[in-house]
Amino acid sequence: HVFAFECHPESAKKLENGIRLNRCENITVVPFAVSSKSDQVVRLGHVATNVGASCIENPSNTFFAQRSQVHECRTVALDWWPFSPPLESFESILLKLDVEGHELEALQGMRGILARVDKILIEFSPYAASLNKLAALTSELKAAGWSKMESVLSIPPDGWAGAPRSIQAVLEPRPLSVDDLHDLMAKNVMLEVLVSR
Repeated sequence: HVFAFECHPESAKKLENGIRLNRCENITVVPFAVSSKSDQVVRLGHVATNVGASCIENPSNTFFAQRSQVHECRTVALDWWPFSPPLESFESILLKLDVEGHELEALQGMRGILARVDKILIEFSPYAASLNKLAALTSELKAAGWSKMESVLSIPPDGWAGAPRSIQAVLEPRPLSVDDLHDLMAKNVMLEVLVSR
């Protein structure tokens, strides 16, 4: 089963349309932003041409200042979400985080369920994360026992012009240290990182 937490109304509507058109019965769309606390109202910004790059307003997220459209949404801490079917009913769980600089807050709201998760796939966008926040995030992961990182996709600063290298990276994941992650973020490389214990 897939639980897709999508706080942007337009993205959620597109996702639900795709689910209906493909007759998928094992996907639940939840219209909330994943964060450290439930039932808060936050401001979500995006550019008109890409609602998929929405981000939550945060003093350390300079990416938000570049957004041209803003609306409000509610948050949920996953530790308090009533998953149905319950997480205990699954043999394995992959957690995918693509929250444009809100990774630390999202993880802080799911410390309890992380014990049931097998692997975490995190998108790190250099434009959405500050290096200070990145240090706090990697410390949080390490403290919770999540110490093994592999880069499974990297997009260089010139964008998809580097796609052949990126596709090769998907086929051959490479180990990634915390220092490597910080260096690549400083060089504006976007990464998909698989994190495990």
